[in-house]
Amino acid sequence: PGPVISFTWHGGEPVLAGLDFYRDAVAFQKEFLPEGWECWNNLQTNGLGLDDDWCRFLAEERFDVGVSVDGTMALHDLYRKDTAGLGTYSRAVEAVKRLQRRGIQPDLLCTVTSDTAQQGPEVYRALRDLNTGWMQFIPIVVRNADGGVTGESVTPEAYGTFLREVFCAWLYHDLAQTEVQLFSETALVLAGKTANVCFMQENCGRAVVVEKDGSVFSCDH
Repeated sequence: PGPVISFTWHGGEPVLAGLDFYRDAVAFQKEFLPEGWECWNNLQTNGLGLDDDWCRFLAEERFDVGVSVDGTMALHDLYRKDTAGLGTYSRAVEAVKRLQRRGIQPDLLCTVTSDTAQQGPEVYRALRDLNTGWMQFIPIVVRNADGGVTGESVTPEAYGTFLREVFCAWLYHDLAQTEVQLFSETALVLAGKTANVCFMQENCGRAVVVEKDGSVFSCDH
């Protein structure tokens, strides 16, 4: 409904579309935006393609950026390997620092697997020490052919334990200094306000998704 129109550039890996694609997208936004309205762009990326040209563009066009960093180096490199089979943690962290040098404090997106769930405090500290001020945890649940879940999937109990450990570390050491999405959104609801994330709102369906084949859905799941 405006006056702010939100674009979240998600993936796969959205940087693979190329920088010229986003230059065109921003040009279209500026051309067709109603007077008095503005666009908000968010790019979710693994960070591996963010060179200086990319970071300069994102800063100039005031993009918010989310970078996938799965806690510690060991956990991140367990699943996030490049085509040569090498871990990508160091490159992802360098992308975070490159964005920070351009004045962008990226959101850190951390997937929680069965392995991650066993190291809540360590994962939290590793993300906090990147000094971006914001992190988000995403539980990984992958179904197999017989309807069960794969070994890397996190169980509800393990995810709950992980969140409890992270909450204690955050509450006692970093309250009001570091934002953890789930905790901040829960605080909004408890204060009688409306959460920003769709799955915690009274009515869902405002996150309109356009797939690569042109299909449109009112939920990204």
